[in-house]
Amino acid sequence: MWVSLDYHIHSYYSHDSLNDPRKILQVAMNKGIKAISITDHNTLAGSILLKKYDKDFPHIIKVEGIELYTNYGDLIILGLRERLKIKNMLEVLDLAKSCDYVTILPHPYLRHNIKDEVFYEIIRKVDLIEAFNARAPYFLNFKAHRLAIKFNKPFTAGSDAHLLREIGNGVTFVYLRDFTKEDLIKSLKKGCCKGILLNKSNLLNRITTGIVQVGKFLQKSSL
Repeated sequence: MWVSLDYHIHSYYSHDSLNDPRKILQVAMNKGIKAISITDHNTLAGSILLKKYDKDFPHIIKVEGIELYTNYGDLIILGLRERLKIKNMLEVLDLAKSCDYVTILPHPYLRHNIKDEVFYEIIRKVDLIEAFNARAPYFLNFKAHRLAIKFNKPFTAGSDAHLLREIGNGVTFVYLRDFTKEDLIKSLKKGCCKGILLNKSNLLNRITTGIVQVGKFLQKSSL
């Protein structure tokens, strides 16, 4: 069976989102999304909280995940259950491989500062490339897609949802034999997936996210 996955969603544990994890599940269910991961910036808190709602949403696969900021930029890791102390992307990729975590290079041409020789080594080590990001400009998604083809890497699509209405803008269809988290991770590791950009996020969403980020920063500063 083919299952729709949105693995790139942020919750209120990220500095630039107010999404409640339970509402994320509700929206995903309403949109027919069968698997999700909350990949907050540098924390597993949002994805771990999803376990609390297993009984309420039994027909959605919930995968632990994080969008980790490393020395070379963002890296999404799925299946991770413990906090990582290392920030070197190459070391993280090696660790992920040894632990059978899934690694995805999100928006390869956004928020990454990588020289070509290191960039190619990262591409070689990473499991999947996010070829379509609903918040990235079309020309950068085009470059990311070309990158995946050039290096013969399986590619994904992520909504990068910072607002509830953005969930499902980009989804990855994953082939599963069994409707389980374990089989989902195995299939992603094997590259049995294909990403599809369903809806481009608009400028208003990005402006709203910026307002949220500033508001949370000011709230934190006043404490």
